[in-house]
Amino acid sequence: MGRQEEVSITVDVSKDEKSAVGGAKNPEKASPQFDFVGTVSKIVTGIPLTALLFVAIFGIAPAFYVVYVVVLTLFCLLGPLLQVRNWLGVDHEAESYSMLLRLEFGKNHFFRKYVKTLDKLPKVKHDKEYDGPLKRLVKAQIKTVKALITGGSQFIETKDTMSLGSVVVSTVFFLAYFAQFAALGFKIERVNSKIHDALAIILPLLLSEELAVGMSEVLLWARWTKVSKMISDRFKIQYRHEGSDDDDEYSDSSDESDDDDAYEDEEEEASDEEEDEEAAAEARKAEKAREFEGKTPAEIKAIMDAKREERQRAKEEFNAKVGNQCLTAGVGATDMTGAASFLASLWTLLFLFQGYVVDGWADFSPAKQELMATLYWFCVIYSFAVVLFCYLPFFNASSDKQKKEYDSVAASCASYLYLDHLGQMQDHIVATLTKGQAEVRLGETRAAMVRLRKHAVQQIDDSDLVSYALFILALSTYNFFEGEVDDDEEAERVLDPIDEATSFHWSTEMGEEWDGEPVDEYFPSFLLKPKSLDEDDDEDNEKKTHEDDSLLPPPPPEMTLFSVPVMGFTTLKECLIERGLTDFKAIHTNAIVQDKNIYMHNDLMAVGLEIKVMTGYTVCIYIMAARRAEFGDGPIYATVSDKLKPVIFLRPRQTQKRKMKFVKVSEKDQLRAFATCSLALDPNDAEQTFELDVSVAHQVSEAAHRDDE
Repeated sequence: MGRQEEVSITVDVSKDEKSAVGGAKNPEKASPQFDFVGTVSKIVTGIPLTALLFVAIFGIAPAFYVVYVVVLTLFCLLGPLLQVRNWLGVDHEAESYSMLLRLEFGKNHFFRKYVKTLDKLPKVKHDKEYDGPLKRLVKAQIKTVKALITGGSQFIETKDTMSLGSVVVSTVFFLAYFAQFAALGFKIERVNSKIHDALAIILPLLLSEELAVGMSEVLLWARWTKVSKMISDRFKIQYRHEGSDDDDEYSDSSDESDDDDAYEDEEEEASDEEEDEEAAAEARKAEKAREFEGKTPAEIKAIMDAKREERQRAKEEFNAKVGNQCLTAGVGATDMTGAASFLASLWTLLFLFQGYVVDGWADFSPAKQELMATLYWFCVIYSFAVVLFCYLPFFNASSDKQKKEYDSVAASCASYLYLDHLGQMQDHIVATLTKGQAEVRLGETRAAMVRLRKHAVQQIDDSDLVSYALFILALSTYNFFEGEVDDDEEAERVLDPIDEATSFHWSTEMGEEWDGEPVDEYFPSFLLKPKSLDEDDDEDNEKKTHEDDSLLPPPPPEMTLFSVPVMGFTTLKECLIERGLTDFKAIHTNAIVQDKNIYMHNDLMAVGLEIKVMTGYTVCIYIMAARRAEFGDGPIYATVSDKLKPVIFLRPRQTQKRKMKFVKVSEKDQLRAFATCSLALDPNDAEQTFELDVSVAHQVSEAAHRDDE
């Protein structure tokens, strides 16, 4: 037999133990572990460090701003060269740059979009040349308002497609995956990649609508919770409290019921009215003088500063309430369906990336495994955050409730947006035409202001124009300088008709001041009447007055439905005739009307319209017929009230003491009573003699004469 070789095998026990403990025996490296306890403890102990970090960020904010300025400068210089930004000229680019330095992004966007059109206005030689650029500017603003209103409707429609069940099912799927991941000890290499493939298909498919609505909710909140609107202020209704002399019973004599005009009385002489206005003005001056009597300059300054702060606070509160109404109705919502589709696609890619990490884990180097583990956990946390985010829309109003709110206040929101956007446009036009000298050159803007209003009246839809007129009528109850007062529920309060001539709301012109400050600082600038022409420019006055066909007739002693001014350019009667709205339904069935009632005093009718101006503020408008059920020339009243009263007391004239009691018609007869109502419009009003444009005809004849020569 051959000699057997002895083989000696040495076993390194220590190495085996190390391999058993550290997993080095397996060629695959151990995956980094996610330590929940350690992470939570780090977060808790890191709160003071986080606070220090925020302090540091505020401390180095100037450094961030320097970086912003550098990037902004490069963008402004290189943008036009790279065709990513239009070049507006040195002056305009410098102004745009200064706005961006002040972080006025919205103002800069408006400036860059319309500056070329605004540049044409100072070059106008004849008033009618304003028509072209102003028509385009007005059209752009009306289009913007319509887009904001339509955005609310589309937002609610998208909200209708949401399903809480989809979010719950998605949550179950994701939690099932996470539970399995935890059961595997959070070892990435042990996860089945097919789970990620399934999540990549299911979650983005189920949550796309919820994701879109959630992002729209966030942007909607950001839009309406910022204090950045033009018009402002809280308000206050001025009632005429009844004294002992005014408490006489209303007249019920048969003579009133037999007369076609149940309340016709002699009017006060014009001279008496002027004397009353002068006396009221003198009383206001005397009251102001008494307020500052015996006060030092420092005390007077403190009083003025306190008033200014109060008006500013009222402005912010008004903006907040109007914004809240638009927010609850969804007005101004941005359609985020496209953005949600993009994020859903990105989410799918992240799930596929997680599957790639799981499948290729064994081939990664240790350094790459650490990087991939970090990215993998980022995807997990991101997915968890997205699923939670999709619950956000369900914590807000349901689509049915929001749709009801939208149908109720969309017309009010649209009227407010018209007032706001056209006011901003007016401010830009005034600044362009006066070149910073509005105090001395404001009268030169009259022609442009008139034509701005003319094009707005012409381009706004029929229903929107009536809504706007009623909304502005409701705004006449506001005091834009002193704030809001509570509605007094006194049952027998007598309402006075609106007096347009003495009302600050209707009679104030551009350029006027309040307590030494421009009135448009707190009062909606588009409600101000165009500045009157200077009386010493006789020739100019004669020419401008001839060209300006917008001069309103003198207001009647008491405002009527027909005499309601519309944008300071025309009256509601003219608008109704021009648009062929001869039925009273155009008024009482308008979308802005929340509720309506009809009242009777003998055979004389009155109609009550309830209009919600903003959250927590409702105005009731009462319109008295001129004769029986014929409306238009009878006085009109406005009062702050949460609801229409069953019995109302109306004073037919400002100068009269007697009151008329109107009682609500029973519910079963309301529709029949409304059917008898009509507008006092003559069918021949629209067919009256048409005025020819003499100036254009003259220009044509001159051109023809030159051609003959």
